[in-house]
Amino acid sequence: MPVAGAPSEQANLIRNPNFEGGSYQWNGDAALSIPNEWTPWWSTGAFTRPRFSISSDPMRVQSGNTSAAIWEEFVTYDAGFYQVVQATPGDVFRFQAWAQIWSSDDRDNTSVSTSDIKVAIGIDPEGGSDPNAARILWSAPLSPRDSFQQLTVEATAANSQITIWMRARPDWAVTKNETFWDNTSLIIIGQEEVENGEEESENPPAQPTTPPSSGVPIGSIPISPPNADGSVVHTVNPGETLIGIAVAYNVDLDALYSLNNLSSDVLQVGQQLTIVPAGGESGGSDSGDDDGDAGTDDSGEEAPPEEESSGEGGGGGDSGDDPDAQPTEVAEAPVETEEESSEAGTGVVCVAAFRDVNGNGTRETAQEPYLPDILFRITQGTETFGEYQTDGISEPHCFGELPIGSGYSVTWAGQDFESTSNQTVVAVEVASDSIETLEFGLQSIGGAEDEMAAGEDAESQTGPLAGLPAVPTWVIAIVAGLGVIFFLSGIGAVVYFVVLRPRMKKI
Repeated sequence: MPVAGAPSEQANLIRNPNFEGGSYQWNGDAALSIPNEWTPWWSTGAFTRPRFSISSDPMRVQSGNTSAAIWEEFVTYDAGFYQVVQATPGDVFRFQAWAQIWSSDDRDNTSVSTSDIKVAIGIDPEGGSDPNAARILWSAPLSPRDSFQQLTVEATAANSQITIWMRARPDWAVTKNETFWDNTSLIIIGQEEVENGEEESENPPAQPTTPPSSGVPIGSIPISPPNADGSVVHTVNPGETLIGIAVAYNVDLDALYSLNNLSSDVLQVGQQLTIVPAGGESGGSDSGDDDGDAGTDDSGEEAPPEEESSGEGGGGGDSGDDPDAQPTEVAEAPVETEEESSEAGTGVVCVAAFRDVNGNGTRETAQEPYLPDILFRITQGTETFGEYQTDGISEPHCFGELPIGSGYSVTWAGQDFESTSNQTVVAVEVASDSIETLEFGLQSIGGAEDEMAAGEDAESQTGPLAGLPAVPTWVIAIVAGLGVIFFLSGIGAVVYFVVLRPRMKKI
């Protein structure tokens, strides 16, 4: 679809874009200090509501005096800010924001991050208020440790307003999980042409000048020439991402996953990817097909920004579920249209159960091992798609090739165990080419004290005795008593032979 050019200078359409314009307390809560003109949001269920604040720490400000902070300790969260902006259908918007993360077990503010927080920005072209809406176009997720990086996403307005989103999700529940946002901007970069007097709001904009998901500027990914057999093979260079390579070669992301038997978007430098098979075709998108244009995601699936999704489009607006992400309970799932229900594809749901020693619902790998003998079952209505009994070693276990759709239920059963979150059934929606991971924190019915004791026993068994059965307390008591008796007997013998016996001889 041709796009008309925009003026060279564009006004920033965001209100309070640099977070220098003051703040307010959300619902009067001092822990929720929100920049003026912005609205906070957070996911519930497996996540904890974080704290929001305005930071004036020079280390955490990209420019100016303040930044917007989202933070919490010892938990994971899925949260951010959003703002609704007026629009004209057909306007092509570019949204940019700077982000920095600090994720560490060290409370020293100068310490470096040791784990990741995935951040992303998005545009809802219809101006909705659901961060999990499938229509949101997300940037590629980044984890900008200890320094600011800019994120970019582009989308075409389909309504009289759009919603811009910022999102952060820590990988691990470490001591400090803090995200900082600064210097946002939203400009109009073009206008879609209107045909037959109707605005084709479902068509995407032309190829973005800076693909938001490429990881590197457009044109910097070298294009490999065809081989003698007609095949094209790309060698991965530093900084390149799978979706960025798809943009550079103008091929569908689905095709790259399929041709290279990929289960995730994680790439290694030097890895070779088949772009075009020998004697085959690249799988590039037809520019006249709404589902194949770059930069859109019409798959109708939820697209949170935790990984670059293998949606229908080959461009940079798609996003899928992070394989390492914690599960999110969505109160109201999006209504599935006839077009959405007709989409083909499968997804994966992975499950595990762990001994939740501290009862916080989040697994700390060093002290909270996976549990054996827990039976998992995944169903949809009256149909059972799989059962699995854990062994405590090979988890998480994944149920694969699940048809996309909602209405799935994951249940668990285990003798003498109860869930720390009172969950025995979790509703799951399977999105195309997504991986949903559910980890259930369980405690013995005896309660948290038994779990703490079990955790201490497990932690104390290290070195050559690690893995051996625990010694009963009464055995330890008997051995200790015998040790005391032998010790006192030894002292008595020394006194007799060294002190008393020589004196008796003299007498």
